[in-house]
Amino acid sequence: MWMLLPGLALAQDDAATVLADQLLEASVGGVSPQYIGMLTELSRRVSVGDRSGPDTWYWLAHGEAELGRLDQARATLLDGIRTGNCPACRDLFQDLEISRMAAPRDSTWRFDDAHHGVFLTGVGGSMRLGSMDERTLLAWTTERGPDADGRLVFGLTQGLSTLVLDVGADASSALMLYLVDRAGHRFVTREPLELEADRFASFALSMEDFAPTDGRWVLVGDDVRRVELAMWAGAGTTAGGAPTYWLDELTIR
Repeated sequence: MWMLLPGLALAQDDAATVLADQLLEASVGGVSPQYIGMLTELSRRVSVGDRSGPDTWYWLAHGEAELGRLDQARATLLDGIRTGNCPACRDLFQDLEISRMAAPRDSTWRFDDAHHGVFLTGVGGSMRLGSMDERTLLAWTTERGPDADGRLVFGLTQGLSTLVLDVGADASSALMLYLVDRAGHRFVTREPLELEADRFASFALSMEDFAPTDGRWVLVGDDVRRVELAMWAGAGTTAGGAPTYWLDELTIR
């Protein structure tokens, strides 16, 4: 058992050993205040260049979140993100924000202001508010490329049984909708949602319209915790590259 003494510096290998020991104990006995205290002290000893630094910030924040200390978890993750050396910290921070902004059943996302609760995840693309025909919409500009996997994410707290999506695009295109349950199992629309250029369409979907991505799991609407919107791989392109989509509303029931 390691004990961190005040003012004692740790070599990189020693820091990694301390972290590994703490993770092993937590895997057996669960996250405890003592575990948080040890990782907090360890996080003060590691430097930006230490190999164990990113893992320490990540697992400290993960433990804080598990104990319900969400403000502390966000602060820890921001420390890791600021170093530019902890992509896992950025991903977990975004996960916490998606959960914080998640909506209950019988909700509608509209885009009257920037506090709409929709997140852009993955690599590539951008989103902004825009207007069309006196409506405020969410413009999602996508990207193509081997590493581009950007998607829009909507968090849920109580699942859903149906959803209605009102969306348009600046080019003939198609989208795929994914549902993610509380265990991380993924389900995708059986067919792409096809769009004509410069026209809006409304898609009403139920649980029967989705299939598991790996062919094994059963979709239970009450367990769904995320809706994800992704460009279909076969979507058409514009002169400038990939399409821009315009979201009007998404309603879950």
